[in-house]
Amino acid sequence: MDFIAQLKQLRSQLGDAEGLDTAVLATFDQAITQAELYQGIDPQAARTAIQQLEQRQQQDGQLQTMAGERDQLATQLADMRSQLVNSQKQFTALKGLGSAGIRPEYEELLLPQVTGSLELAENGEVEIPDGLYDGLKQKYPAMFFGEDAAGTGGAAGGGTNTTEEQPQQVTAKDGIVTGVNPDDVLSGKVNVSMG
Repeated sequence: MDFIAQLKQLRSQLGDAEGLDTAVLATFDQAITQAELYQGIDPQAARTAIQQLEQRQQQDGQLQTMAGERDQLATQLADMRSQLVNSQKQFTALKGLGSAGIRPEYEELLLPQVTGSLELAENGEVEIPDGLYDGLKQKYPAMFFGEDAAGTGGAAGGGTNTTEEQPQQVTAKDGIVTGVNPDDVLSGKVNVSMG
């Protein structure tokens, strides 16, 4: 005889007893109902299934942690790639400005403009737009050393144009220039020297 059958037999015997509290009978009825819910279930198989479920939940938690770490590493890798590309562009820009004859005091001023003009090719090489440095020399002639022997930035054999205005000289104090229009610096109307 199984457990449920024993409970039912005991319940039927109690039902005939006189003066028995109805709460006791209700408890037996509830126990029988609860036992019937689990009828036919192998207890060992149920324990094994619960253990497997707990292990699965633990594995799912570990997988979520690993996925988060993977995403974090992917973000870090993308940041490092971006930094590498920017470093390559800055190096190429500095090299190109040096070859173009930039005056040292203007290097930092033009570096962002040149770096922003450079692109990375599919092969990983930095591409320089045609005429980039020549265009900068034409636009900002005072920022580059000239072709003449004096290195003044003027045309060789100058002196033919005596009405040409000489650039204003300004000294930067602690690396800061005040009271000067930046366009005048870029166009060569103002020369900045570090003090």
